[in-house]
Amino acid sequence: MDLDALDVEQRSRLWKGAAPGIVSAASLPCGLSPPTFRAPEAIVPMSVLRPRLPEEPLAYEAAEEGGRAWEPGGMATKLAVARDRILARPERVDLPSIMLAEYDTQRRESRLFAILTAARQIRDSVDRLVIIAGGTINPATRLLAATCCHPFHDQLPRGERGGRPRLLWLDRLTDPDTLQGLLDLVAPAGLPRQDDLFERWGVMPVELPGHDPLPMAILHILLGPLAVSVGDDARRVAERVVPVAAAGGELTAWALHLGCPTQFVVGADIASPQGVFTAAGLLPASVAGLDVVRLLKGAEAMLRRFAEAPVAENPPLIDAAVAHQAAGERAAHGRRFIGDQGWRSLFGQWHAAAWPSPLEAAGVVTRLISSEPRRERLVVPPPAGEPSSDSAALTWGQLVATVSQPVAGEAAATIRLPRVDEHAIGQLLQLCILSAAVEERLREGV
Repeated sequence: MDLDALDVEQRSRLWKGAAPGIVSAASLPCGLSPPTFRAPEAIVPMSVLRPRLPEEPLAYEAAEEGGRAWEPGGMATKLAVARDRILARPERVDLPSIMLAEYDTQRRESRLFAILTAARQIRDSVDRLVIIAGGTINPATRLLAATCCHPFHDQLPRGERGGRPRLLWLDRLTDPDTLQGLLDLVAPAGLPRQDDLFERWGVMPVELPGHDPLPMAILHILLGPLAVSVGDDARRVAERVVPVAAAGGELTAWALHLGCPTQFVVGADIASPQGVFTAAGLLPASVAGLDVVRLLKGAEAMLRRFAEAPVAENPPLIDAAVAHQAAGERAAHGRRFIGDQGWRSLFGQWHAAAWPSPLEAAGVVTRLISSEPRRERLVVPPPAGEPSSDSAALTWGQLVATVSQPVAGEAAATIRLPRVDEHAIGQLLQLCILSAAVEERLREGV
């Protein structure tokens, strides 16, 4: 079955679990029983091999001007109608559920299985993977690596990375010095060619729909040094390039001509905010060691929560309403993300790339908070000469939170992740995708 070929009505029935002969309802979001949430039993050490963590929901808190807790009030009906209409035509928000349903029912023929298989092959063949991507894909893949890999993944020896390659990024507008610097790293001039795994590198070019000559130009610049590194063996060059492209693009035809044994042709989702859930986002994440199935399950859990939770307890609906009220009569508004998370700037970059807005647009200030770290909490020692007290001791997170507050007068929201891992990040990304879809409905009058 080609799930990409389903029309709107079929996808709607698939979401509602009413498509007999296509996939069983039990494997779909609405056929799943609500997840059981539990607190972690022990502190989880930072490691490239982490035990499976609980799948708790993120918390969303919103406040109106003056600090009052947000209430749906007269917007409740509009929000409920917007949700119903999105779920009736879910093709812009349901990719994680479709990917998981396909993986559950047609494992070896599924797109997710192909991604996981390619990731294993890349891990076994190179120690560095260069990702050439623009649009939302560049910040999305950086975000996934920053949140779910070891904070110093690229600096660790290969063994301590679990055998996973280092990731290097080139944007479509990469400046010449950055490109030259990357070549110095992967193909230093004057050094003899070696076929050692620690010296091997590959390229993952991502091409979005539409004609853009820049990614192909970067790829052609890299191909010369890559060919030298494999002794000008055309077959090995083809094996080191893993293209991800929209159907009908220049990259697709080029990869076919080169004979790349592994390539991914994806639909229009690659250019949308859902692009992070396509091969363009999932493949480099899996190469780096992320549990991408768990990432998709986090997104699926948020989609199910969106479909089932009351308006006043529904994070995507509340977020859309707060943003819509902040925008007022304006068609666009800004979003600013603050907090103690080092990765929040990458999250802000992904959000800005997915939903651009004028720089001067006023909007919502959102705090990103993690309830607990992946390692033990760091306690700030008292100043020299002062007696220590367990009751007065502050953790690093508590101290940072005291100096990271929303700007007075702006509508504020707080997103509290149970922890920073694949499931929580999947929830967060899907929350934004759903919120944007609802807000678009509100702007159009539902």
